Amino acid sequence: MEGAQIERGELAVDRIRVGFRDQDNPTETAVSIATQLSSVERIEDGAVPFNTDEEFTLDDFTPTVEHLRRTRKVAEIVEDEIGVDIGHGKFADAASTAGQLTSIVSITIAANNLLDASGALAEEYQNVSDVEDVSDETYDDFYRAGCIFILECLLFTTPMNHYNYRLAWRGTRYINNQYLYHLRELNSPLYRMTLSEVHYTIQGLMPRALHASVEQVSQFLSWVGIKTIEMLREHGDLSPSNIANEVDLIIEEFTDLLMDIYEVPASMIDDVDIINLVRTINEQVSDSEDFPLPSTEAIMNDVSINSL
Repeated sequence: MEGAQIERGELAVDRIRVGFRDQDNPTETAVSIATQLSSVERIEDGAVPFNTDEEFTLDDFTPTVEHLRRTRKVAEIVEDEIGVDIGHGKFADAASTAGQLTSIVSITIAANNLLDASGALAEEYQNVSDVEDVSDETYDDFYRAGCIFILECLLFTTPMNHYNYRLAWRGTRYINNQYLYHLRELNSPLYRMTLSEVHYTIQGLMPRALHASVEQVSQFLSWVGIKTIEMLREHGDLSPSNIANEVDLIIEEFTDLLMDIYEVPASMIDDVDIINLVRTINEQVSDSEDFPLPSTEAIMNDVSINSL
């Protein structure tokens, strides 16, 4: 069972990587997908707080055939644009056993989230008229929603129906961090791969660029570190007393990914200014009055950099 989960996770990551990052122009592809999806009717149900921050469970939403039909349309558009099979052709067969699948709830929520992110991207693009002028934050929301939807498509169409994410969700405005937070708990390697692929797509980079620039390595570790800390803080699993350990662990996990998956030389990792990296992460996430973090100096007194 564990081996099958790992294999499926690798397949999902491959779909994300090939589908989004390997496009000639990822931002143009994103805008094209978003424009088409912006005309698809939302899947949200009036009885379910999809667009609020109220938390609800999988039992609170019962998708209909029409919901699944719209979800299938979302998958079809994504497949046509990125040229990668994410399983929309299997939806009809999967729907026949939807009564036993809690994953049908997850995929409809993920599809609705992608529709929301697409609407925001399409609207901003219409206002600026140039893909380069759309904000990184908007692309971030879109790519994460797209990655999550692709992952759910792979889970939904898998023959191993009993494996699914039994999560408590919030409305779709919060689903990106909510999903990735749980994904980090359930499958940390898949979480790291998903977040790293989003980074590459937003930055318009190929992983091989990391082989030639210590600065790019530092920027990558800073971005994924900030995103992870923000998620931990949002979900109440971060306190000033454990921030040092978390920063240390995040840097260690993502440097392992860089070396093991993207084959970044260890010698280049060794050239990263860890002290400045930790300072950057701390400064970016410590500006909240609701959750002030300790000073950079205090963190540096506790952070172990021996693992690098």
